[in-house]
Amino acid sequence: MPMSAQDLHFVLILLKGRTDRIGRRGSKGRSDRYLAGCAITVTVVIYAVLYVALDILDMLFASASAFVFHIVISFCRSDNSSITESVSFILLGKGLFMAIYTIADLHLSINDQTNKSMEVFGARWNGYVEKLQAHWLSTITNDDTVIIPGDISWALTLEEARQDLCFLNSLPGKKLIGKGNHDFWWSTATKIGAFFNQNHIDTISLLHNNAYKVEDKIICGTRGWFTDDSQQLTVSETDYAKIINREVIRLELSLKQGMAMRNPEAPEEMLVFLHFPPIWGNFTCPEILDTLAKYGIKNCYFGHIHGGYNLPGVLYYEDMRFVRISADHLSFLPYPIK
Repeated sequence: MPMSAQDLHFVLILLKGRTDRIGRRGSKGRSDRYLAGCAITVTVVIYAVLYVALDILDMLFASASAFVFHIVISFCRSDNSSITESVSFILLGKGLFMAIYTIADLHLSINDQTNKSMEVFGARWNGYVEKLQAHWLSTITNDDTVIIPGDISWALTLEEARQDLCFLNSLPGKKLIGKGNHDFWWSTATKIGAFFNQNHIDTISLLHNNAYKVEDKIICGTRGWFTDDSQQLTVSETDYAKIINREVIRLELSLKQGMAMRNPEAPEEMLVFLHFPPIWGNFTCPEILDTLAKYGIKNCYFGHIHGGYNLPGVLYYEDMRFVRISADHLSFLPYPIK
């Protein structure tokens, strides 16, 4: 049947209405996509602002904690009054203030040739050398001992490390340093000793295959290692079992020497300082843990782990206590041994 003009007009009206609806639906789709894009952008911006704000707040809190700690230490060392001894007793459980500290992972790069500043790793690392120096000078005296288990300098050779080591030597106190995974400048004990003599570095000693008696503690340690392949970032084939076996031998050398130093009538506590943690998350290094248990070690200190400031700083395994002392975790304030 032929379509009348009225029917054609009706069809055109229907088509126009459908087209308008499709157009509106398409516009609505574009509008929804635009709003979704804006929402995602705003969410990302808010997250970024909050992340920076939390980082700054974390840094301010750490600085405030360090400031309070400095005031307490200065007060405790101000004189020999009964008030001072009482505060010291409350803080450390004895009448005399302990003079042993520890801090790891200084990652010094004073030599311009190394150019490996850690300041690219977040707000807490900003001005870290200045922070470390200020906290050290306000906390450590020449009578104190500071144990630094690894990652001292980014240098690749002893000569490159000279400025970093001289800077460390200029700070108050005696320093016992161990080797970290980034201490490529580390050489034999003989070569390092000769280098120290040539450069008048006389406040730094190596904690390597040996032990020291400091105050009423025996100081032992080695580098350690991660035996889990997923924890390593090596670029070539590495025999982790061989490395950890060597580290166990070095740890035993240190512990045996420490045992020989103990007073048989009143044995001093032996403390162990490692660069790598023997436990972290789901990882455990049974070879190191078994060695620590064999010698009755109760307190162990480790570095290497950076960031994760909301994670626990103290871990426990059976009857052993493990304390994280990475410099950034401590806000570059040496940790007092209690």
